[in-house]
Amino acid sequence: MEINIAPQSVSGNCDLKCAYNYKYSPSNSTLTNNLFFLSLSYDPQKESPVTYNGAKYNVSAVKLYRPSLHKYMGSLVDAELIIEHNPVNGGELLRVCIPISAATGKSAGSNDVLANIVKSASSSAPAKDNKTNISNVSLQQLIPNKQFYSYYNSTSSLSGDYIVFGVLNALSLNDATLSTLSKIIQPFTVTMKGESLFLNTKGPNTSKEQVDGDGIYIDCQPTGSSDETIDIVNDVARFDIFDDPNVSYALKLILTCVLFIVFFVAFNMFYNKYMAKNGAISATISATTK
Repeated sequence: MEINIAPQSVSGNCDLKCAYNYKYSPSNSTLTNNLFFLSLSYDPQKESPVTYNGAKYNVSAVKLYRPSLHKYMGSLVDAELIIEHNPVNGGELLRVCIPISAATGKSAGSNDVLANIVKSASSSAPAKDNKTNISNVSLQQLIPNKQFYSYYNSTSSLSGDYIVFGVLNALSLNDATLSTLSKIIQPFTVTMKGESLFLNTKGPNTSKEQVDGDGIYIDCQPTGSSDETIDIVNDVARFDIFDDPNVSYALKLILTCVLFIVFFVAFNMFYNKYMAKNGAISATISATTK
């Protein structure tokens, strides 16, 4: 189905199963005009900058489109930044997508990182296959620290996992910069299809992910409220309630009371039967002696 990034399209929450943690370092990048988008390389980092559901990812490309590829609230927006990541241990791409909209208001300004990318492309790579170098590109400054959507795309050309931030958390470019971008790249028409759309209400860098000594992934994030089912991948030490001395004492006391009540009821029943039987015998003897 076609993906529409909107609250009414959400099938459920994925605060645990789409946990996104990142720490990007600045890069000296090569900017390439690919006619339908601007593409930037990204320097390899000593440590993989992204962890998504326990898997490590490296940045493979940063792409800027105008207009957006995704529909937001049913419509395309002015532009879209898509950061592609390759999994370290093999698998499909992870794409982090951020909408870009025209800055509004008298004092509204462009995002400096994006504006610098467009300016460099316009002056040094204005046509297809043109390239230029651009220094100190920082993705760390571009990721909104807000809730995001997640879905899986199973189509052959664009398959993989997607993280998409909502239009309310869009990055901004002023009209002049957007107009410049329109002159150096062409629209890329594609229908973004995928399976169910989920929402991570906590946002990125909110789960504490680590790997134990055996290389088993552990998610230490509090569960909160979520509709998802969590698959436990390792055995953990089990707390036995019966090992608590206070609990043990209380259980023994309760058991003693129950046994006393059972004994009392049984004794009372036996006594009543015994007295009834003796009363009947006494009555018989009295009738016989008269």
